[in-house]
Amino acid sequence: MPKVSVIVPIYNVEKYLDRCMESLLNQTLKDIEIIMVDDGSPDKSPQMCDEYAKKDRRIKVVHKKNGGLSDARNAGLKVATGEYVAFVDSDDYQSLNTYEELYHQAKSGDYDVVYGGAFWNKSNGEFFELFKIDRSFKSKEILTLLGDMLYQDGNRPFEEQVSMSVWTGIYKLDVINKNNISFKSERIYISEDVIFHMELLPLCKSIKCVPKVYYHYCFNEESLTHNFNFKKVECNFRLYEKMCEIVERYGLKELDSKVAHFFLKYTRGIILKEILLSSKGLSDKRQYCRKVYNYAAWSKVIKILKGEKLETPDRLACYIISHKAFLVNYLVYKVYYSILGKGMFT
Repeated sequence: MPKVSVIVPIYNVEKYLDRCMESLLNQTLKDIEIIMVDDGSPDKSPQMCDEYAKKDRRIKVVHKKNGGLSDARNAGLKVATGEYVAFVDSDDYQSLNTYEELYHQAKSGDYDVVYGGAFWNKSNGEFFELFKIDRSFKSKEILTLLGDMLYQDGNRPFEEQVSMSVWTGIYKLDVINKNNISFKSERIYISEDVIFHMELLPLCKSIKCVPKVYYHYCFNEESLTHNFNFKKVECNFRLYEKMCEIVERYGLKELDSKVAHFFLKYTRGIILKEILLSSKGLSDKRQYCRKVYNYAAWSKVIKILKGEKLETPDRLACYIISHKAFLVNYLVYKVYYSILGKGMFT
């Protein structure tokens, strides 16, 4: 049995695949398996996968029809045989000592999950460090970690912000399989990692966070700015409803406020931002913003958050949504993002 199975979903990434694979093949922990899942990629990635498999017996290749990131990860989970499992996006890469150090930590305390930190690399050469936390969580304490994944106030230094992304951790495969945990399609829900963690972490006995950064997330802000897919609006609504369903199913009412905060912040910082900064005309932007404002669950969200201390952008978002104030929304975002040049980190 390999110590760690690394699942790499692959779609249209021939430009980056070598960088990713070299970081995995040269891991200091040699007892790993690398599962390359070709998600029906139209470029040369499928052939590259097969070539890699010929060179290293630790590599498994799965070729499948295109089904999206979650479907590719699930295909990898079906053939994974490691004690732990990890996930790497194929346009990112890992530090060479990642799995040796995370696996050592996992075995030192028989942890179900171990997280390291991440480098958030921007295309202009700037980078940030994220999720540098030195703490263990057991039993009910795990809900504190899950809550922080969903929402943290802005007073915490960026490097101590908790990441919701699965690529920062290694997960005990037995816990995933015994509880039939899988990734839900990002074509239905806007953030597959949120649901994965909400369903998995409450079932874990112990989790360790290591205050060292490993994963290299390569973020290209320009690729997201003008290409908003308006299906995200409905996917965002379904995500909130799924999160509420999980809270109810697991009896996690103490997370109600965190879920409400997450939905508000995600809506104003991702959905509304991408609508208003898209290349669509003003009438289209107004139409989709109104669709956001008119979502029936806002009354529940705002009721939960009433009386809580909100950051200024969240407080303003509550006002805009409650009053369906598109013009205010448009002008504020235009000034904040386009004129002042604020990015996703603010």
